[in-house]
Amino acid sequence: MPRIRYEKTETYEILVDGDNSIFDTYKDLFLLAASVGYNRSQFDDNPGKGDEIPWRILRNNPQNLVVAMSIAYAHTEDYETLVDEDMQVDILQKYASAGIDIIRSQVVEQPGDPLDNMIEFLRRNRDIESEEERISVLEEIEREFQG
Repeated sequence: MPRIRYEKTETYEILVDGDNSIFDTYKDLFLLAASVGYNRSQFDDNPGKGDEIPWRILRNNPQNLVVAMSIAYAHTEDYETLVDEDMQVDILQKYASAGIDIIRSQVVEQPGDPLDNMIEFLRRNRDIESEEERISVLEEIEREFQG
């Protein structure tokens, strides 16, 4: 079973473990970072490998799995990625590595409270029409895997 490798940077520590943390788990921030990296078309071919998240943590949660599979499929446009966990992990790691740098510069390094900065960052980067289309696709994929 694959393991998700990432570099637990100061951004992870501040947003998960810090006094003003806004995420309960590293996995949650990792998935957001992967989504941000994908959304911004930022891909790091050499992501950090110092820390790890067991793949089963994502695989055992249908919503997390749908996010992982969707990003991997959108990146490759190859249906094989929907069943190839190693490929999903590799793609997620690379987008998350780039995405965490974006979150650092847009959320952590900005003056003010990290939660307020995160809300403002997400609000500024929201495309409602595209978001509604993506949500319907994600819901369809999730139904397919649950049914």
